[in-house]
This record gives sequence, structure tokens and C-alpha cells, in this order.
Amino acid sequence: HVLLAPKGSDIEENLQFGVCLWAAGTAPVPLVQTLLDKLPEEARARGNRINVDQWMRCPTPSPESFGSILVLGDAAAFPTKSGVLPQTAQVAGQQGAYAARLICRGYDLTATPPVLKPDVDFARATWLKLRGLNEAEAFKFLNLGLLAYVGSGEALTQIEIGDVPIVSYAGSTS
Repeated sequence: HVLLAPKGSDIEENLQFGVCLWAAGTAPVPLVQTLLDKLPEEARARGNRINVDQWMRCPTPSPESFGSILVLGDAAAFPTKSGVLPQTAQVAGQQGAYAARLICRGYDLTATPPVLKPDVDFARATWLKLRGLNEAEAFKFLNLGLLAYVGSGEALTQIEIGDVPIVSYAGSTS
């Protein structure tokens, strides 16, 4: 549940939900800090980000609550061979699509790796099992490169397909 209260008011509304999705802008938000204050220390990553596993799940205070929180985008510190994934819209978009698939397919997120719940409808379960997806695949980021305007008519470009660099450029946009 989430407690909602208008700014400056003592009136709180208790909002029950099945899935909570928090979408925020480009600055850290109090929700992440509040969550970090309630999670175990191993959840805290550099820059007030939250450590996640291959399925976007963060450490929780108890085994019973594990798998109940998925962390994506700028708030997530997703491990890679060279550190963590960058805080970009490209990463967040792919993570969002991945989390939606986990939830819509009916995986039990408390299991490692997540497996199909026994109550998933027969047709969906059969379709997923035939495709070898009775266990959820780990999140895989497909790097499509980056384009960034850095001011004063200057820009950076890195075009990649996966781990294969195609073009890199830094300089004038004219």
C-alpha cells in the first residue's frame, strides 16, 4: 500500500495496489531515499541507487518480501562486467518492457530464477514452456549507442549494435 497526503495536509489516504509503478524525471526523488532507508544495507549502491539482481529485484528486509520490489531506470544499479548500466532513457525503456513481460507472463518473482506460477492459465503456460520460457531469462541490455548534445554546437555520437561499435564522433554539429 501507499499513503497519499496532499502537501501541507495531515489527511492521509491509504491506497491499496497490486503493482506500483513510479515514473520520475531527471532528478533523484524522495521515494528512492525512503525505500533505501527501509531496505537492507546491501541494497544501497553508489549515487543513492538501488542494487538489483539479473531480474531487476532488489534485496529486501526479509525472505518473505523478496521479489515484491522491482527497481528500474535511474534508480537501479544493474550489474555489468564493467560496473553498472548508465542512467539513460534507452536503459529504462528496455528495463520497463522487461519488467512488464515478467509480470504479464505470470512469473513467481520470489523464486531464483523466477519460474511460472502454478496458476498461470494453461494456454499461456504451454506457449511459454514450448518457447523454453518456463524460467524467466535474465535482463539483457541491447546497447543501440547514444547521441548527446553537449552545448555550444558540440555533440557526441556512439552508434553500437550490442557490444560492436559502428561509429564514434565528437565535435561540431554543423
